[in-house]
Amino acid sequence: MIGLRHTFEYAECPHCGTLQNTEPPNDMAPYYGHGYYSFAEQRQRGIKRFLKRKRAQWALKGVRAGVLAMLVGSLMVKWYGVPDYVRWMQRVQARQDSKILDVGCGKGALLLEMQNAGFTNLQGIDPFLASDLRYDNGVELFQCTIDSLPAESFDIVMMHHSLEHVPHPQQTMQHLYRIVKRQGYGIIRIPVLGFAWRHYGVDWVQLDAPRHYFLPTLQALTMLAEGAGFTIQGVEYDSTAFQFWGSEQYRQNIPLYAEESFAVHPQGSLFTAQQLRDFQTHAQALNAQQDGDMVCVYLQKLPSS
Repeated sequence: MIGLRHTFEYAECPHCGTLQNTEPPNDMAPYYGHGYYSFAEQRQRGIKRFLKRKRAQWALKGVRAGVLAMLVGSLMVKWYGVPDYVRWMQRVQARQDSKILDVGCGKGALLLEMQNAGFTNLQGIDPFLASDLRYDNGVELFQCTIDSLPAESFDIVMMHHSLEHVPHPQQTMQHLYRIVKRQGYGIIRIPVLGFAWRHYGVDWVQLDAPRHYFLPTLQALTMLAEGAGFTIQGVEYDSTAFQFWGSEQYRQNIPLYAEESFAVHPQGSLFTAQQLRDFQTHAQALNAQQDGDMVCVYLQKLPSS
């Protein structure tokens, strides 16, 4: 991603197919650095913030959101679709005062979006934060890890592309189960092995060595969650065109953060507009076939019988 060209070895489990980094660096900090995308400064201001709020309010409440949301928000939903987090929150029956935690939150971009939409009890944790952070709107971020949190503290705990960044996923899943309230939910979004891994091999962009300690199959992720005590309430494949354009760039020896990368300068990249549309169409087809390279898994902590 950064272009350091360091080499790492991964092993493939013969039973569940998971890839595991066999010798991860002792110090991961240099592989995140100040430019890592989740630690970019977050600002929510002006007309853009207003439009996002009305879009989310309309998607969450419909006509109950009021006339302004109906006029503005309905157009925003028509043009840009329903925000992803609205779909996630509806799936887990979240209230606007539900106590929600984002594990691996970075600077809190997702939480700020959710606060703007009306969610009022939001916290995030990330061990790579420089220090604790409290935004004026009440969103709180803490420099800590999941094992330090008290039991049954949250209605909903989200891990958006963070579980693969921890060295001991089984222990982390157990802590996730511990901190979720009874009847509460966990939401895990994570890269999984699918078509892109089979097609691109070591050039698959979601390998993201060495930051990703492991890359599971859906079978392995299911075993991990159920082994911790969760009941799986749903699985949605949500891979995007990124699996193609990112991997194609790696085949051309172009790092994700390089000047010629589509991620940095879209207009000067390798790809035509038609190629990008084809990538997205292919991603949607793979999702429908449950063969995309990312999934969202909904977990619930049900009382023991």
